[in-house]
Amino acid sequence: MNAQQYKIALYGQGLFNSNDNRLNVRQANQLAESGFTTLMLFSLHVYPHGELYWGRNPLAIAGRIVYPYLDEQLPSLPQLLARLREGALNTVLFSIGSAAAADWTHIQQLLADDEGRAELLRNFTAVADWLGLDGFDFDCEETVSDDTIAVMAELLAPVGRSHIITFCPYTDPDTWLARLQLVYARHGRQLVSWWNLQCYAGGSSNDPGDWIELLRNSPEPIGVTDYAAFIVPGFATDENGGPSGICTTLQKYQQLKLSGAFVWNSGGVLETDNSAAQYAKAVANGLSGQPCP
Repeated sequence: MNAQQYKIALYGQGLFNSNDNRLNVRQANQLAESGFTTLMLFSLHVYPHGELYWGRNPLAIAGRIVYPYLDEQLPSLPQLLARLREGALNTVLFSIGSAAAADWTHIQQLLADDEGRAELLRNFTAVADWLGLDGFDFDCEETVSDDTIAVMAELLAPVGRSHIITFCPYTDPDTWLARLQLVYARHGRQLVSWWNLQCYAGGSSNDPGDWIELLRNSPEPIGVTDYAAFIVPGFATDENGGPSGICTTLQKYQQLKLSGAFVWNSGGVLETDNSAAQYAKAVANGLSGQPCP
């Protein structure tokens, strides 16, 4: 693979979620020219009646965009994301949930009746259409039923211009495998495009190869043919000291032939002495076996 074929991904925690226009433009320019190919905006929260919030800011209610900076952001949020696509970045997802949140509990409750499900679909569709999203990332760190995850994948797979659904496992490989099996069993095809595997902050820090073997040895069909390409491990910005540490860590897994990796998160990338381009190159070089920066 060349650099353009890898998923060189970044979680954008709070990225552009302000009316500081100079900061927003500077960040957009940094990322558009960095070499990152994939961005997961973080984090989309689901409130009890289906309202969607981005962090603490309301985003969609009753199928309408209610973002507080609609008239203050210049360029607007959709324009900022379009700026990113002028470079190598070609995929933008919105990540749903986070640690110590109740988003997926609310989703489970809302999916229990037709009106709740309809409200979820209205609001997620409004956000996807407004921002030109490619799909959604599921960061469920709560205890909910496997069926909740499978039904939500079914609900959101048609939403977004590229119909991408990703899972973001933190721990519990058997649980995530069961969810993958259930999605496939319900549809006869796999709606999930890949797993963003959290390998930091006490998460799934074991060898990504273990997760590849988990997929390969699934006792039930999962609709995945390239197991290595399905696993996209992620590392914190300070992994062994920064970009070179991320590169070195990825090179340990080169024999797995991974198709991508992600960096957590944009705050550490854009607010340090290391540039976004350095982090993107570190990921690309680590995956391809090129010298680390």
